[in-house]
Amino acid sequence: MLRISPSERAFIAAGIAQDVRADGRSRLERRVLRMENGVLSQSHGSSRVSLKGGSTDVLASVKVEVAHGDHANGWVELNVQCAPSVSEKMDGRAQEEMNVELTERMKRLVVVDLPGLAIVPNKSVWVVYVDVVVFDTSGNLPDVISMAIYSALRDTLLPAIKLSGDKDEEQVIEVDADPATGSRLTLDAWPICLTLSKVDRWFVMDALLEEELCMSAQISVAMDSTGRLCGMQKSGSGALDVKEMQAMIDVANTSAPQVFTAMTRVFAEQDALDESQTYRTERVGFFA
Repeated sequence: MLRISPSERAFIAAGIAQDVRADGRSRLERRVLRMENGVLSQSHGSSRVSLKGGSTDVLASVKVEVAHGDHANGWVELNVQCAPSVSEKMDGRAQEEMNVELTERMKRLVVVDLPGLAIVPNKSVWVVYVDVVVFDTSGNLPDVISMAIYSALRDTLLPAIKLSGDKDEEQVIEVDADPATGSRLTLDAWPICLTLSKVDRWFVMDALLEEELCMSAQISVAMDSTGRLCGMQKSGSGALDVKEMQAMIDVANTSAPQVFTAMTRVFAEQDALDESQTYRTERVGFFA
């Protein structure tokens, strides 16, 4: 379990008060993210997101399957698992406890209904399985996990479907394995998380693990690409008044478009490269 001494706590808090954090960032400055898409050939979509200059490292994988039954539309199943070293850093909690907590947190904040998952309404639908593995952390896990999920979903291609047989009879679903015939998921309403942590009377974005040990309260705000507030979750034992909460939401609302714009730019560059080479290339992108 990572511990922090009173002198270290005082040093971190004093730096935040002066708007100079331990790694040189200002209070509302985010670390640079490294994003690699299409890293798992056996998945329908995948992404690995890490923090440059830190150890937070997350891999998200997406698989889609056909489910039969009385369902009007398909749905998303999400699971988050941490490496043993991560649970040791995070308050020394058991690995299974960390897995459950992060899974439920992400379900509450970012999982929404996706359109276009019905193949034959009330008969056959797509189920999207998202599996996340956290290899390491240097703080700000919710944000990095949410961005890895979003990036993996953006990388996902739904296989083309052909229905054979008479409409009056039971139709057979034929799945085309050719990725070139697949289609993208619609992610306009799918959010990402932006987390702010309160240390003394200040709040910081993209907190270091050491800063999270000094915080009294933390808020994760889920925003989609249209700027809509989709969810919010508070953690920590400290209190937040209405003005502080609104200020944190305003910061997240300002930062979310910047993150989406950066991710969209990386996706566009990779799509153009794929199109020019007629096959999917290794996906690597950097953004601030």
